Order: sequence, then structure tokens, then C-alpha cells
Amino acid sequence: MQLSVLYIIVMAATFAACMVLMLGIKYVTSLPERRASKMRLKRYLSGEMPVADLYTDEVAYDQDGKQKKQRADLLPWLSKILAEKNITESITKELTQARLALKASEFVYIWIALTMVAFIAGMLITKNVIFAFIFAGIAFRLPFSYLKHLKHKWLNYFNKQIPDTLVLISNCLKSGYSFMQSIDMVAREALPPMSEECAKVLQEISLGNTVEKSLMNIVERIGSEDMDLVVTAVIIQREIGGSLAEILENIADTIRERIRIKGEVKTLTAQGRLSGYIVGSLPIALFFVINLLNHEYMSKLTTNILGWLLLGLGVTMQTIGYMVIKKLVDIEV
Repeated sequence: MQLSVLYIIVMAATFAACMVLMLGIKYVTSLPERRASKMRLKRYLSGEMPVADLYTDEVAYDQDGKQKKQRADLLPWLSKILAEKNITESITKELTQARLALKASEFVYIWIALTMVAFIAGMLITKNVIFAFIFAGIAFRLPFSYLKHLKHKWLNYFNKQIPDTLVLISNCLKSGYSFMQSIDMVAREALPPMSEECAKVLQEISLGNTVEKSLMNIVERIGSEDMDLVVTAVIIQREIGGSLAEILENIADTIRERIRIKGEVKTLTAQGRLSGYIVGSLPIALFFVINLLNHEYMSKLTTNILGWLLLGLGVTMQTIGYMVIKKLVDIEV
């Protein structure tokens, strides 16, 4: 019993240490963004920065307007290695879509450090290499899961802004504004991330980029299917003509209906998704709890070949069950 209590204390301390580590990482990673926001706001209030630049998450151009002042890379040696392996571009794109103020090298460093800490913690807690590798595997996926969560969050928020933005642009066009003046109105009046993206479009066009290419860059940065539909419609209209205001209103109605249907589908499939989470996590949680309370009883699964086969079979069946449930509740709209 004393040994079990000691295991629980060690696990609690390790969990607390990991939480402190994650909070520290989150605080450190948000520092550059907060400092940049304060600097942009200060420059705007002092009259040194145009309104459109206030909404961009890029560092402002210098006085010559030719070179950006970028944040220094804290791990240049790792950036060089990643560049040689052609990994930097893909990771940077993911970080940009997630609005995470990190360099690719910094993200990889956190990823590797977290995996190593989890492996060492697993060895100290369980004194079993297999469990240590399980801990490391969870930590290995954790940064990417967090990155995916942030991307999904910003994408949903951006998609919800699209209908109102299209209505605003349509009303501006009906009032006699040009398309670029309408985009400037969105950059001034809308909220991030829509205002940020529209401000980037204006900034790219002012530097000599075409309207079509600047709009396509939004789709590449955000990865939104709804925005892809909007940009495609605008490009086609600019080539063959037509009432852009009417086209944008129709697209806004379509996107609103899609969002409404997606909300209904999400509500109707909530029970199935919850079942999938329980089916996937309950056996794992029971395994670790029983292992803490009666280590000798559960050690038979990790000390002989039959135990290994049963564990492998259990993990395989759990994975198949989770994937089947996920497939059933994942309804495309």
C-alpha cells in the first residue's frame, strides 16, 4: 500500500511538473505576439502606422519600405538542419495557420524536449521501458495535436466571419465603392483574423502583387474551403464580368446554410463522438489505475509473450473501434 501511495505521489508530481512546463511554454510563445501587438498599437496611437498595418500580424516595414524587421531566430543551428531536410517550409505553414508565434526550429525543439521529458518521467514512474515509450509516444503527438487544435479553432472562427464580410463588401459595392476600397473597409472595420488577412491583401497589392495572387495567398495561408469558393468566384467575375455584389450575397447565403447544417450535424452526432472518446480512453485509464493499485497483477501482461499478444490485440481492436465510430459520425456537409 505504501508503494502504491508513493507511485500516486510521483505521478501527481510529474503531472504537475508537465502542466507547469506546458503553461511556461504557452506563456513564452505568446510573449512575442503580445509585444508586437503592443508595439503596433503604440505606433498607431502615435500616428506612425496606418490603420491597415494595425491589424496585420507581420512586423511592420522599416522606413525604406524594402526590408522587414523579423524576430531573431533563437535556434539558428536547428533552423539550418531543418532547411537542409526541407522541413522548415511545411512546419512554418502549419504554425502560421495556427497563429502560433514560433519559429519552425523552436517548435521542433519543444517537440523533442517534451518527448524526452515524457520518456524519463515514464521510466521514473513505472520503471518499465514499454510504459516509458507509451508516455513518450503520447508526448510525441501532443504538440501536433495542440497545433491542429489551434488551426481548427482559427479556421472555424475565420469561416464564421466570411458571410458577414461578404455582406459588408456587397453593401460597399452597391454604395459605389470599388472592390479594393471594400477590402480596405473590411481591414478597418472587421475583427481578426479577417481584418488581418484583408490588410495583408492590401499590403501585397501595394508592393506590386496582383489582386488574384493576393487573394489566392489567403486561401494558402488559411486553408479554408469556403474562402476558396469566394476567391474563385471573385477571380471568375473579374475575368468574365457580372454583378459581384449579387454573387457575394449568394455565396454568403450558401455559407450560412452550410454552417447551420454543420451545427445540426455536430449536435446530432455528439453522443457518438463521446462514445468514441470513452471507448478509446477508458481501457487505457483502467490499465494504468489497476497497474498502480496492483502492479504484480498487471505485470503478467508485460512479462510474457502471451501478455504481449493480448496487449497488441487489445490496442488493435481499440484502434479499429475508435476509427469506425469516428467514420460513422464524420459527416461531410
